[in-house]
Amino acid sequence: MTIADTRGPLDLTVPIAKPYGHTWASTVVSRHNDWFQLMWTAIESAYGRTPYFEFYADDFRPLLIGVDDFGSVAELNFRFDCAIRRALGLSNPVALSLTESHPMPIPEWQPQPYWQIRRDSLGFIPNLSILDLIFNLGPETNLLWR
Repeated sequence: MTIADTRGPLDLTVPIAKPYGHTWASTVVSRHNDWFQLMWTAIESAYGRTPYFEFYADDFRPLLIGVDDFGSVAELNFRFDCAIRRALGLSNPVALSLTESHPMPIPEWQPQPYWQIRRDSLGFIPNLSILDLIFNLGPETNLLWR
């Protein structure tokens, strides 16, 4: 995911463990170097002063902090997807299939400039993670996303 750091866009990636799987469901998330702590610190640093961070942080923090086993990349994505859907009030569940790979349709969405906490200093930064919308706009995210 890409978030808005104090200096601009920051890409956050999830390291995977060797041997690599053939699908995301068989590819294990690495626990090396406590990357999950660093990722949450980056998210907290980037969005800690946004209007809705405190309201939604408890939905996302447990996905990275205090997790003993991340499992596969597909499982981690599923956990984030469920938390994002809860934050957006979406009731349509996504089934997690660990044996098959199904392409998921990506909705066509052209980002409209919205309020971002660092817009005055960095300008509008398009194509960020949905977390940027959620932490900056809270319940108003649905007005732009749906």
